[in-house]
Amino acid sequence: MKGAAIIPAAIVTLSLAAAMPAAAQNAASFFEMPPPEAQIPPPAIQVAPTEPQTPIDQSVAFSRSERWLIPYYFTKLRSQRKHASRSKGEKRELPEGLTKSPEIGETLPLSLLPELRLLPKPLTRELPPRRPDTQRYVIGSDVVLVRPSTGEVLDKLPSVI
Repeated sequence: MKGAAIIPAAIVTLSLAAAMPAAAQNAASFFEMPPPEAQIPPPAIQVAPTEPQTPIDQSVAFSRSERWLIPYYFTKLRSQRKHASRSKGEKRELPEGLTKSPEIGETLPLSLLPELRLLPKPLTRELPPRRPDTQRYVIGSDVVLVRPSTGEVLDKLPSVI
């Protein structure tokens, strides 16, 4: 009885071994690029290119983790302060010399940079290391990424605080 069960298993094994090279060849041909002379039809809908509102250099913009961690930190901080009996509110006024929150691409006066608030130390420890020649500041209710050597605003997280 045991010998009868071995024979069908051997047949299945041999047939799979024989079929594998053909299956591998079919899979390889499936992923190959079409020949250069092949005509590829144009897309059915033509989409007009749109210009970004403000071009942001992604190498100096807030990273994906910063865009999540910074608002999360301030939301958690607000929640904790809401439950505390004596909580002092977060300062949200703009520093002297600014009438409105700066936009991306604007240049801040270099004399104003020492007066700006840095992000809280607990939050800074959670964030990835900042890129060279950049600094994260809190201006009003926004968090901005500034190049301190020139005062240029590189990126902005609006209404975070």
